[in-house]
Amino acid sequence: MNDMTVKAYATTGLEPFEAHRLCAVLHLVSGLEQSGGATVAFSTAMPMNRQSGFLVALGDPMTETLPATIDSDELVIRVNDFAQLWWEAADSQYLGIWREPVSRQIWLDVCSFHCNEIAARNAADRNGQLCFWDIRNNCERFASLGLAAL
Repeated sequence: MNDMTVKAYATTGLEPFEAHRLCAVLHLVSGLEQSGGATVAFSTAMPMNRQSGFLVALGDPMTETLPATIDSDELVIRVNDFAQLWWEAADSQYLGIWREPVSRQIWLDVCSFHCNEIAARNAADRNGQLCFWDIRNNCERFASLGLAAL
C-alpha cells in the first residue's frame, strides 16, 4: 500500500482495497486534466514510472469510450466503475486514460507493457488496435492495421 492509499483509507473509512483503487482513479483523472492522459499500474495504483517501452490496449471488452462533454463528477464515477470492473482480472496490467485530440472523447483501456516495438506492434495487431503508445517518445506508433488505413 502506498502513502496515498494509507491516507485515503484513514480519512474515508474505505476498505484498503477500495482506497487503493480510488487513489488510482484520482491519479488517472488528474493526469487526464493536466496532460491529456495517464497510466497507472493495477498492482500499485501509482502512475507508471517507466522511461521507455510501449503500451498496447487489450481492446474489447477491456476498453470504454466516454463522451467529450462528460462532467468531472461523472468522469470520476465512470473511471472508478471501469477500474472496479477490471481490477482483479488485470492485476499485472496497466490502466490508461487519454483524450482523443480531434473528437475530444475520453478512452479508458486496460493495457499491456512491452519492452520492444516489434512485440508491441504484434500485440497491437492481435488486439485489433490501430496504434500503440511509445513511452520514451511520448507519441503514438502505428500498428499494421493503422498503417493499412493510411
